Amino acid sequence: MLLAGALVAAPLAAQVSAGGPYPPPRGPHQVAIERSLMVPMRDGVRLATDIYRPAELTGPLPAILMRTPYNKQGNALAGNVFASNGYVVVVQDVRGKFGSEGEYRIYNGDMTDWSDAFDWIGHQPWSKQRIGSFGCSYLGEQQIIAAQQRHPLHIAAIPQAAGGNLGRVGRHRTFWGSVEGGANAVSINFGWMPVWASTDKGVRARPAVNIGTFLLTLPTIVKTAQLLDGAVRAMRRLVARPNASLPVRRGRMWRCSSGAFVGRWGRRPTPVVP
Repeated sequence: MLLAGALVAAPLAAQVSAGGPYPPPRGPHQVAIERSLMVPMRDGVRLATDIYRPAELTGPLPAILMRTPYNKQGNALAGNVFASNGYVVVVQDVRGKFGSEGEYRIYNGDMTDWSDAFDWIGHQPWSKQRIGSFGCSYLGEQQIIAAQQRHPLHIAAIPQAAGGNLGRVGRHRTFWGSVEGGANAVSINFGWMPVWASTDKGVRARPAVNIGTFLLTLPTIVKTAQLLDGAVRAMRRLVARPNASLPVRRGRMWRCSSGAFVGRWGRRPTPVVP
């Protein structure tokens, strides 16, 4: 185990400079960090997981789970802040990315990986079996997927800047900034998609694209595949069958608004605070 002392509380006045950003709400506890545990999923794939804990607290504690395709080390600030306030924070690379095993595709495995992660946390000796989830953008959209599972240990979610509308209502189809009303949003092909949606473990460089020339070449899906060297299968899949890529129930749209509940199925809704 790698232990790191962190976030010794300081008087608020000493942390705030005139006109400067307000500091994170750091708590009174030092933080112990355990890095890159390999947590097994039901299919045997192991996901790299960091754990942030209040160093001097020994009893069962509530936990916060974050799952990311952007490298778990990028969530160190949130891990330290929450842990310094008395939570155990579990930060996990999604399957196929960075330290985790398996193959990455957008939302691949999330219908079960969230539930398996909740189960794993619930069986740890430090767990109070009360788990919240937290994160922004992709990390928020995953929480909407997690809420569909109605896991008994998942008691709250904070999906920040997340695509709260996924799927189809009547004839309207929308998905994740890449599909609007059934039409593919070309801009995402050369932004998020090539950088993060490849099957590479890490990050790809953004391709250099002359948009004016690109838009004169039809069909755009063919030119896109050529420019991206066929690397991003997820993009072609989304364009061809957007709803087939969604891990949500067919024929419904998830709604997420302040103080709302996600989904309409199951016995117990998950409270959501965007």
